[in-house]
Amino acid sequence: MAFRKRMSPPEPASFAQKWLRPSFKPLATFVVIFAVGAYGLRVLQGVKRQANFVAQYFSLPTVKLPTPLSPYWVVHSTDRFEDATIRIVEFSDVICDNSKVLNAALEKLEHDFPGKMNVVFQFFPLETKCNHVVDKNKHPGACEAALIAAYDPAKFRQIQDDFFANYYSAQKPEWRRELARHYGVEAAYTDPKTAQVVQDLIQTGAQYPPTSTEYPYGIRSVPTVILNERMIIGSLTYDQFRLICQAIVDRQTDKRQFIESWYDRTNDFKAWLFRVLHIVI
Repeated sequence: MAFRKRMSPPEPASFAQKWLRPSFKPLATFVVIFAVGAYGLRVLQGVKRQANFVAQYFSLPTVKLPTPLSPYWVVHSTDRFEDATIRIVEFSDVICDNSKVLNAALEKLEHDFPGKMNVVFQFFPLETKCNHVVDKNKHPGACEAALIAAYDPAKFRQIQDDFFANYYSAQKPEWRRELARHYGVEAAYTDPKTAQVVQDLIQTGAQYPPTSTEYPYGIRSVPTVILNERMIIGSLTYDQFRLICQAIVDRQTDKRQFIESWYDRTNDFKAWLFRVLHIVI
């Protein structure tokens, strides 16, 4: 007579085996919770950084506009400079790489805020040949380039764009002379009126108190931007400029005289998270 071998019952799993055994659902649940939490934290941190950056801008002291104010417009939305919502004076140099970066950002902002921006170009070439406000000789040929760009205000925007579009070629005297011939402004080299206009604009840099112990005046480098009467030294990124400009527009248009309250959408987020966890688990 054949007998079947009696199978002994499996031994109960130990505590460690039970909880450390690989399981898809707990692992997937952990991954989802971690990913959602990390994304939410990242978004929150980004929002806080943006808010702090904008708050820092509005905490800056206001400064006066330079006198004279440049007649060379980069963006022209209103007849009077002061009437635009966003008002930018850029102390700049047409053969400066950082000024080139600023110009690219301003071109984008012009499209983002149509009819709301005025931007003027306050010549400040960093060459001691013509600039005695700051002792920096960083851009040889900048004085000559300024004369070419300043000779005819009606052609300024086109000439400025050509300088920035051909930044490396613009360092060469022969290229600058060819550009002057192309636009019919060769007389800029010897025109005393143009030289005086550029010099008057350069001297406005001395109207501001020192922003560094190394230099006697506030305008000490390019680009330096006065955005709605607040000074920014150096070139911000396009995104940073856009944050500030949007905040300026929002402050001007927000004239509410009542409290406005909306449903807290964080409840929707919680419900969505629970649905995801339910599907996974």
